[in-house]
Amino acid sequence: MLHKRGHVQSFRGARRGTWGSGSPRGGRGACQQPKLVEETPPPPCGPLLEEISLEDILDRSRGELERHGITDCELVASYNWLDKPGRSMIIPGMPPRWTPPPFPSTLKKDSGTYYRDQNACWYPAHPTEPGAEAIMRLKADQQDTRDSFDVDIFACGSTLGNLLRFVNGGDMKFRMLVEVVGKTVHLIRRENSPYDTIPGVYGYGHTFPEAYTTWDSPVRGSDSHQRIVRYRLGGMHFLVRSKGDGYLPDKVPENLRNVSSDTGESHRASSIDSLASALAGNSVSRRAQSSEGQPSLQISVAGQLIPQEAVFNLKTRSAMKKLDGSTAVEVLEVEVPRLWVSQIPNLVLAYHKRGLFDDIEIQDARPAIAKWESDKEPEVKRFVVLLRKIVEIARSKDDGKFEIVRNDGENVIRIMQQMPDVAPAFSPETAERWERWLDAGGNKSDSHSDQRSYEEESSRFDQGSDLNDTLNHGWSDDSGSEKDLTACDEECGYCGRCVY
Repeated sequence: MLHKRGHVQSFRGARRGTWGSGSPRGGRGACQQPKLVEETPPPPCGPLLEEISLEDILDRSRGELERHGITDCELVASYNWLDKPGRSMIIPGMPPRWTPPPFPSTLKKDSGTYYRDQNACWYPAHPTEPGAEAIMRLKADQQDTRDSFDVDIFACGSTLGNLLRFVNGGDMKFRMLVEVVGKTVHLIRRENSPYDTIPGVYGYGHTFPEAYTTWDSPVRGSDSHQRIVRYRLGGMHFLVRSKGDGYLPDKVPENLRNVSSDTGESHRASSIDSLASALAGNSVSRRAQSSEGQPSLQISVAGQLIPQEAVFNLKTRSAMKKLDGSTAVEVLEVEVPRLWVSQIPNLVLAYHKRGLFDDIEIQDARPAIAKWESDKEPEVKRFVVLLRKIVEIARSKDDGKFEIVRNDGENVIRIMQQMPDVAPAFSPETAERWERWLDAGGNKSDSHSDQRSYEEESSRFDQGSDLNDTLNHGWSDDSGSEKDLTACDEECGYCGRCVY
């Protein structure tokens, strides 16, 4: 029997698999590149500039007297990648609709090629650029209100998640590039190769959404949906991109549900009409210029801005794990920090018996997110202290560039000079427009100016304390076992430790 928490209406419609082979939970289909069987060697690092130790972060976070939490969250932009050859995206796009079938049927296990970093796979030259394009084009007609768009950090769920796990005792390695445009510090995920694939995927995390969600006709042919929210944390303003697995139609206002299955046209708000007009009259409307020799980014207009309140993340688990009653709790322990970073309020947790999903829970995760933020006050403070330090270093450098490297199990992150062959975050033309947009938005803030600097925080960590005892054990990782990526996704960096 299908179990649902809250009312979710069922809709008939073509399933996602009928549009193409893509899936928003791994990235495959039109992102055609040679399949990588083994992990590619890591790119070389530049010279070491400095180190940030976990003990120092713990030390300085104890001087933080103010409580920190995410406030003033709002959806800024969204876009879809299309499942076809070329670098094609649609703005604002929309996530797939939750459309469970009337009766469950046994699904096949996942098979195929899935990429670790979908944005890098689709647009390897400048994976941060599509998000900036979506923001500039959706907000192009709001110049009078852009003073509310001060931005200190532009990041994704993966980069922020890695830093959050680091300050809370996780031992997983990661790398990210840092680049300042204007005064905005960009944190850019870095895999060994844009086309690194995910081995060890044995469950139903990709076939389930293909069977239980549907791309609405205006965005038919999509491969994934990306969302960008803005919020405040620790005196800083953030833009955060993350993936949206789908949306719950009963949480969408009635005037946004008018999607025609015949014509492929949606009922669009005036802002979308303005966007279409702007694109039609703009010399870069359909083709965002890329670096010399790189394919251009193809941009078109379709879809609707779906409210953040309707968006969900999706997880599948074996029903056998539910027998002891621990699976839901374990999943929430892992997922809530990710939902907090991305500010996605809903979680769909689907249990299966050998591929038959007859137990599905749709959870409003907001109470759990709020409780986590309150209970984890020390962890959030450490996170804020680390982010302030990264911003401070980035803004102090003449070129505003470096790389963050964290190795397995180490209690330090290394600030490394970027190698000369590292591509910039944006193509020159987009970088110029993006900096102008940020500056026009009053992006003149220096979030440290009214905060105690990293160096001024002088409270010392208690002598003799055990560092490992101080860290939240719920974030620790077990690196002694072989990685099983069945329960993992892009947001966790395919850590191999998620519970299935």
